[in-house]
Amino acid sequence: MGGPPPPPPPGMDKRKTVDYDAQYPYRPSTQMKQLFWKRLPDAKCDETLWKDVNFGDVPLESALIESAFGAKKKDKNTTGSEDNKAADEKKRFDNMLDLKRSNNICIMLSHLKMSPAAVRNAILSMDEQVLTIERLNQLIKNAPTSEEQELLEAYKGDISELGKAEQFLIQILKVPRVTERLKLLLFKQTFPDRIADLISNLSVLKDACDTVVRSDNLKKVLEVVLAVGNFLNYSPNKAPSRGFAIDFLTKLSSTKSTDNTTTILHFIAHMIAQKQPHLLQTPKELEIVSIASKLPSQFFFQDINDISNSLNQIKREVQKLTTEWAERQEDPSAEQAENEDRFKAFMLTFSLIAKERMESVTQLADELRLSSKRMASFLGEAEEKSVLDDLLSVVNVFVSDLQKAINDNERDQTLKAQQERMARKKEESQERRKSKALAARPSKGGGLLDKALATIRPGMTIRGRPSLPASFLDSSSDLPVSPSPSSSSLSSSNAGQHLARSDESWR
Repeated sequence: MGGPPPPPPPGMDKRKTVDYDAQYPYRPSTQMKQLFWKRLPDAKCDETLWKDVNFGDVPLESALIESAFGAKKKDKNTTGSEDNKAADEKKRFDNMLDLKRSNNICIMLSHLKMSPAAVRNAILSMDEQVLTIERLNQLIKNAPTSEEQELLEAYKGDISELGKAEQFLIQILKVPRVTERLKLLLFKQTFPDRIADLISNLSVLKDACDTVVRSDNLKKVLEVVLAVGNFLNYSPNKAPSRGFAIDFLTKLSSTKSTDNTTTILHFIAHMIAQKQPHLLQTPKELEIVSIASKLPSQFFFQDINDISNSLNQIKREVQKLTTEWAERQEDPSAEQAENEDRFKAFMLTFSLIAKERMESVTQLADELRLSSKRMASFLGEAEEKSVLDDLLSVVNVFVSDLQKAINDNERDQTLKAQQERMARKKEESQERRKSKALAARPSKGGGLLDKALATIRPGMTIRGRPSLPASFLDSSSDLPVSPSPSSSSLSSSNAGQHLARSDESWR
């Protein structure tokens, strides 16, 4: 069978070479149809059901399998046997990728508008003008797997005869640990924005914690809540509470009054407005808590750890590369490869700058932890059990509910005042209409003559006779009156005769 297998090429992981003569005794005598399964790495198989597989115990009928699944043979002459063999070898490697995987790589190459060799050179030279964040994400997504690396590094034919996807993978596999490099280059490009976001968000969280601890108004409001709660929970058999767990604050807005017309939080807001109106500014003083409560502090702490791990990985990759170059000093091509590969110098310079920036972020994170502990202690929460996000969320819910209760009370008060003004206006309008109606109503007794005669009715006598009956006086208002002298004299004569007849009837 020949000598031992050659050592793995540079850049390839050193793994145990499988001795198929001992482990797999079967050999097809013809080209077979391929099964496109996903091959598990040898190291991973040691922990699976494949660990103790013994191919010698598997009875295979080689002839039967070849007749059923052997590839169709083409007529060939002796002189063309070598060419056909090379074509079969090329076909085997050309079909190593499934259709979906091959299409995805080809689509990426069409977006990059670069040849596989140009992509490799850009990675070696760490060209950030070419390798943008978007392109790096695409390259990482389509980087070769360990199975693809093992298969392609065994290919010894003409690379130009392979498909575009295979050519791309072969080219970038010439870069030592290409996937790790791509990830570290992406880390380097995203580092400034990540640091800026961390500083901004950690500062907001720290300021929120410090604001809660420094807020005298919040302390006074919580004292009011405690006083009201002790009043409701009063019992002669136990002393009042000196404090309560802070998560109770989220229940105040849902605790209704006996008649279900208000809540205890609305009642407390009304008390504050009446007795301590300056405490109504508490929600505005704690506006930063609303912003901080939406920030996931645990995510930022994890991001700090991830950045530190990436910086340590840069250090390890530089050390590996230095060791590999030292081992290849006698290789004539080693010096040229070292000159072309700018990863070491590029990343060493970046890591020095990144380390200084990370020191400021780490210091800010430590300050946030201290502020968080002070806030937990201030609110009566155990430091080892409290979570910063949970505490800020509770305070934010309470402050938001308190502001809503204040707004509701002010709206109800404004509406009540409007209703009272409208009621007063309606009452005043009714009084004015009533007064006008009374003034316009005619007086009892009729016209001017009735009023004039009414003034002489009591005890009036004519020529020593008693006064006239009232029925007569009432009918006198119907007598005609004329302003002319003749009419006046006639009226006086008729009146005298009428009086004489009335006098006789009286007698």
